[in-house]
Amino acid sequence: MPASAHVVPTRDLFVVLTSVPGIRARWMVAAHELTDELRPVLGERAGLDPQGLEARLLSHTLIGALTVALEYWVTAELEPADRGDVTDLAAAALSVIRFEGL
Repeated sequence: MPASAHVVPTRDLFVVLTSVPGIRARWMVAAHELTDELRPVLGERAGLDPQGLEARLLSHTLIGALTVALEYWVTAELEPADRGDVTDLAAAALSVIRFEGL
């Protein structure tokens, strides 16, 4: 990496992502597009119709949980040492979701 290159910490990137309205709007569009890409995969794995309501709810629930976890990690007024690792927080967010019948 060149000496002039600046490495931006991951959290700082997410601060920009969540606080700049135009960037945040694009992030939300990308998240919605990702749910459309995940839907057939999740539907197949869960034995659901990929075009059905249940598969749509599943993909949006998973992406929504991860989005909330990232936003919390960025905006929570915690000391850096108390913030924890974002991957642990994402896993915790996903662990509270219960899917009956899957």
